[in-house]
Amino acid sequence: MSFSPRLSAIIAGTATVAALVQLQPALAQKTAAEIREIAEAITVRIDGPGAGGSGFIVELEGNTYTVLTNWHVVDREGDYTVKTADGRQHRVAYGQIQELPGADLAILSFTSSQRYRVAELGNSDRVTSPQTVYVSGWINPLPAIPEPSYSFIDGKITSVLPQPNDRGYSLVYNTSGNYKGMSGGPALDEEGRVVGINGEAAADLLDGPVGLYLGIPINAFEGVRVRETVIETAEEAWKRGKARSDQEDYERAIEYFNQATRLSPDYADAYNSRGWAYHLQGKHERAIADFDQAIRLNADYVDAYNNRGWVYYRQGKHERAIADFDRAIRLNPDRARAYFHRGWVYYSQTKYERAIADCNSAIIVNPNYAIAYNCRGVAYAAQKNYERALADYSESLRLNVFEPWIVQTNRGIAYGLQGNYERAIEDYNQAIRLNPNYAIAYVNRGDAHYYQKNYEGAIEDYSQAIRINPDYATAYNNRGNAYREQARYERAIEDYNQAIRISPDYAEAYYSRGFALRNIGERQRAIEDFRKAAALHQAQGNARWHEESKKRIEELSE
Repeated sequence: MSFSPRLSAIIAGTATVAALVQLQPALAQKTAAEIREIAEAITVRIDGPGAGGSGFIVELEGNTYTVLTNWHVVDREGDYTVKTADGRQHRVAYGQIQELPGADLAILSFTSSQRYRVAELGNSDRVTSPQTVYVSGWINPLPAIPEPSYSFIDGKITSVLPQPNDRGYSLVYNTSGNYKGMSGGPALDEEGRVVGINGEAAADLLDGPVGLYLGIPINAFEGVRVRETVIETAEEAWKRGKARSDQEDYERAIEYFNQATRLSPDYADAYNSRGWAYHLQGKHERAIADFDQAIRLNADYVDAYNNRGWVYYRQGKHERAIADFDRAIRLNPDRARAYFHRGWVYYSQTKYERAIADCNSAIIVNPNYAIAYNCRGVAYAAQKNYERALADYSESLRLNVFEPWIVQTNRGIAYGLQGNYERAIEDYNQAIRLNPNYAIAYVNRGDAHYYQKNYEGAIEDYSQAIRINPDYATAYNNRGNAYREQARYERAIEDYNQAIRISPDYAEAYYSRGFALRNIGERQRAIEDFRKAAALHQAQGNARWHEESKKRIEELSE
């Protein structure tokens, strides 16, 4: 078992820049009924010179609402009406309709003193197959249905085209019943956020419609809006960038931060915020450059030191990271995040007492700082002080830590290290309920099954982890161990081979493969694997397993 390496995900959630990433607790998936309520509130019916269609409200400024739709819904000259969820009709002059460049999109506006719900826009770059999608819109009249009728349909994303077609469509989904009139309506994800604009049916030249439908990614609209929107102040651009960062749409956020720095080249907050967005994209050198600039503009910028320190840590530059956290703490001794970040670096250096001391300081500053309890729990567990670790994990969960499935998994690991596999499995089950795609929880639950000699259960969990993350070397290695316990040596060797292909310095995989090769009579190949394992363990400072590997070589050499 190994503690979750995804603490970096928690760190991002702590938002070392209060002005940039105050991420909220992980969003739970909504029910279909809840999403329908959202969809119906934001979706409008559009009628005019053409056959009619749908749209949805994307913005409110004063009493003016902006509606997004397909250009082909409003491309005929003439006046239009927008029917909102309350049944009211709002007149729209043709001059209030604007075609957007690069895609089959248009915006129009109407004025009302009534309050209507505005769509929450998601990040279409994160849409993948086969996630669920919900399409909302108003079907045109049919022979048996003489009036336009509202429709809400669910389906699956079947593919995302690598390049959009000439009208900007690239999302493909199988929303059966997606009839004429629903063009321009929203496509929503499982959290009720709009990720696309519904607009076309896929068709074969000979056979006609094939039951698949196309949407324009919402980011296409966002990209146009960033370029087209007139922003007068750096602060306004910065705030828009923060909003996009909160939605994990870092490309759009960076475009807004770029505008902020152009409007005000000395705006330290914009550089700091852009640096964090670059970091979240994995562009660490660009992030460091922006934090450097923020510090040049404001030598006492606590958050910039804190953020730069975290990026240095991610680069493996631990001493530079600690120096930045030291500076942040000197500038503001009440900055709990700086203590926590420094404590995590000390933990990574196996300086557990220092890590615990820093987590203590973070908790003294902020007794409700949930993530600091998790950090301290991990350090206690590394010292084999499992009771204190369990207490800290439980307190972290009680305080509603961000991404609770990580802490739930860590608590399960602590129970497992005590030999309490049933309690461990309960925690892994809860982690998986909270995040069904958290591969680490499946691997650790598989380990608990393995130690209970439930090898089939272990194999099932390792296999699920591999389905989620095909490059998860530990999952292959551990599944190989379960196959080996079942005397399925060829299957075990296949898994060890895959683990080594993914991670060529994976000493445990060589050691395990050596046993499997020995079991099928491949003595010389087994010796070679034990030699490789011994060399790697020695290089990695693991004296115990270096000696164990040497013993296996001696046994086979007799």
